[in-house]
Amino acid sequence: MIRSARLRILETTDLHMHLVGYDYGLDRADPYRGLGPLADLITARRAESGATTLLFDNGDFLQGTPLADDLMHDGRGTSEHPMALALNTLHYDAVTLGNHDCDYGIAALSGFVKTLRPAVVSANLSASANDTPWDRFAILPRDVICSDGSRATIKIGVTGFAPPLARSDKQFTTINAGTAARETLPRMLKAGADLVIALCHAGVNNDHGDAAGAALSLAAEGEVDVLLLGHTHDRFPDLRRKSSLIVNQHDGTLHGKPAVMAGAYGTSLGEIDLDLRYGPQGWQIAGHQVRIHETGRHILPYSPARRAIERTTLPAHRKTLEKQRMAVGHTSLRLHNHLATVCPDPVAQLLADIIRQEVKSKVGLTAIAAVAPFVPTTASEGGLTIDIRPGEITVGDVQRLFSFSDKLCAVRRTGAEVAAWLEQSAGRYNTIKQGLLDQPLFNTDYPAYHCDAMYGLRYKIDLSKAANPRATWQPPKLRKRRISEISLNGEPVLPSASYIVGTTDFRARGGGGFRPVAEKDIIWTSSTSFRDIINQYIVTKTTLEFTSQDVWQFREMPETSALFQGNSQATEVIPSGSNIALEHADGRFILNF
Repeated sequence: MIRSARLRILETTDLHMHLVGYDYGLDRADPYRGLGPLADLITARRAESGATTLLFDNGDFLQGTPLADDLMHDGRGTSEHPMALALNTLHYDAVTLGNHDCDYGIAALSGFVKTLRPAVVSANLSASANDTPWDRFAILPRDVICSDGSRATIKIGVTGFAPPLARSDKQFTTINAGTAARETLPRMLKAGADLVIALCHAGVNNDHGDAAGAALSLAAEGEVDVLLLGHTHDRFPDLRRKSSLIVNQHDGTLHGKPAVMAGAYGTSLGEIDLDLRYGPQGWQIAGHQVRIHETGRHILPYSPARRAIERTTLPAHRKTLEKQRMAVGHTSLRLHNHLATVCPDPVAQLLADIIRQEVKSKVGLTAIAAVAPFVPTTASEGGLTIDIRPGEITVGDVQRLFSFSDKLCAVRRTGAEVAAWLEQSAGRYNTIKQGLLDQPLFNTDYPAYHCDAMYGLRYKIDLSKAANPRATWQPPKLRKRRISEISLNGEPVLPSASYIVGTTDFRARGGGGFRPVAEKDIIWTSSTSFRDIINQYIVTKTTLEFTSQDVWQFREMPETSALFQGNSQATEVIPSGSNIALEHADGRFILNF
């Protein structure tokens, strides 16, 4: 008789320090967000399965909220950390590290990792100078109940893969995920792994840049059996997206192997059920089912794990809210980005002004400012969320303006490199056919936060042209260019001329799949974070006031229109005389070219 068994695998990813059901960006409770509310669902899925269940996290759990920053800055980041207590309370089996887990430096991350009970694994991320406090892989022996009533032990091998770190500090080293896989996977089999699970902090769509397509190459490795994904804040499988020979959105497979990605912020739980059979080749996957469970879709009992997480987190959470509500300045203007990447917006204008002033004061040069909607959301998740009304600006508002720990850089770029930078940013948009109405404006696989606008310049974007591929670093041929008529102070930007661009160190070092700037061309890096620079700028101003600039516009196309999804507040901020209007009651807006 052939023995069979069932195994359930649960995944969380990109929690970004959301623990107690609160949206710090909007400063309001959100019962469907965070690891606390998700604990009820994890508890229920474990109890329901009747099978051996393993729980994994795919990284980016340590950074992302004001609470995370406060814990680290107050020296509470390495002992009794609420996220460590939560992961231990829920009895995670293993976790891997994402790029943002490195944001606070190796000392903070090492201290955190040492308090964790689950295995911590990464095959391609290591500490540059210190002993790396995590392993390249782990072998987890787990008992399963077989179909004949007997018990068997399965050795589950688990390893992890981080994306390249686009940061200026040298405390961490990453190697190519494929290289790391070819070094690590044979060692896992030699160590006795019956089943190999790859915790891959990457997605399946190359339009996200970085290592976002790394999952596809890992799935092609023969030793990998199951993939758990993250980093891009998407969900996989997603029936709204098209399948291909490699990516099956219906079955939830990459190269035929089960895979899942559970969004972000603890709003959903990934689940893979495996049917296993034991034969001459050992344990093999005979069938699988992939699901994503959304928090709030189920009426569930309040679990002991959730109570424990809230008990340990709420004191620090309340202190953070008090700090977030403290005033630091005033604005006479409404600061919003409801129409970001549809037309220049006030938030981007403010951040550009700050960048240009800071570069001018530190380097003595006038810079072009590269600014994207710095909001951690994907295009598929709906509207962008910054909206600060005239009046007080609080600490929380500054956090909303820029939630990351990036520093500022001033970099030297040629006019041709500036044009290529803008060409890549224009990948945000679909190709629009002249003479057709109601075409979708945005490429939903390209996040808004990788769509840089260049303040200080003026230029046009021609969406009748196809987007240029990310791999094309040479200036696009004239006939293929989306970007045209680039000028600075009324003078054309010349391909061979040199210009100074202010940007984040994340972008300067290749974040988002952009071309990394050579060290010799990085002429200045700030000693403090961009968010601290924003805060200081607001504090020193009596009241924020500025004049909006015309930076870019779409090339005109008669009898042509596109649709994009917005929110109800966007109707209040449509510029007068613009070609944007609310078209449908479901929040779709129309842009007439």
